[in-house]
Amino acid sequence: MADVVRGVDAHDGSGIWLVALGTPITGSQSIDSHQINQFWGCISTGVIDADTKRLYQICWVSPDKTGNPNSGRYFMFVLNVADGTQVVPPVLRKGPNGKPDFNATMRKQRSSLVETKIKGVKTIFGCSGTIFETQPRVASGYCFAFDVASNTVTAMLAMTGGEGAGVWMAGQGATADAQGFFYVLTGNGDFDGATQWGESFLKLKYSASSQGVPATLQVVDHWTPWTDLARSGQAAAPAEKLAGVSAPSEALRPVGGGMNMALNNAKRLEMIGDRGTPILLVFPEMASGQLVR
Repeated sequence: MADVVRGVDAHDGSGIWLVALGTPITGSQSIDSHQINQFWGCISTGVIDADTKRLYQICWVSPDKTGNPNSGRYFMFVLNVADGTQVVPPVLRKGPNGKPDFNATMRKQRSSLVETKIKGVKTIFGCSGTIFETQPRVASGYCFAFDVASNTVTAMLAMTGGEGAGVWMAGQGATADAQGFFYVLTGNGDFDGATQWGESFLKLKYSASSQGVPATLQVVDHWTPWTDLARSGQAAAPAEKLAGVSAPSEALRPVGGGMNMALNNAKRLEMIGDRGTPILLVFPEMASGQLVR
């Protein structure tokens, strides 16, 4: 998290090399209301190419060395596993030709990177969330493709038009296959089945550039069993909800967020458990709303 990467001997844990990749972002309530971390830097787990023995690592860096998250930028670092030296200069994470501007607002690259080989071409995929998950116009999760041969970001896809749909994956990486498909889960956000992909299980397809045609990244299938709007009884999400902070509606709270469920009209079911002891199950009344399939 301090933008420091270490190489250690896997046999005894002794240090081999250490490299500082830049000034990390300073922790604050504007990033995390609990202020758990002193710094924010290499938030997610990178990926190692076993053939070339290179580590690909995304890190949040403060180019002006102030630690200010508003001026922070995300870079892909490509390191030699043997000695930690950089194979190429840091690659700014941005869409082709600078659009979309991934660094336009504060993001959180929590989900791990994953490498796959598509038609013989090695490609790394990564996805992210946003600090303010519901801030209008800018709070979108993103997925991107990084071409190993050219060390460039070849495609980037916003998960919404700017109100959530972060890809957190509990720190896990996307699942990818050799056909160019990879699979992710999105969090809070709008959904319309066209450009808004909140609260969804997504199948994305990557097509590498060919004969002058740019690479593309697109949603080709999805499963959206419910939406925040439906679960909250049609109540809109609060503006600028910090990632990890419970929303006023229990329907918008993250898992383990300390739900306070209303028990009016709840159903009670008395039964005997496997050990022969009485069990009382309580089913709160769920908010009604349109089911999206």
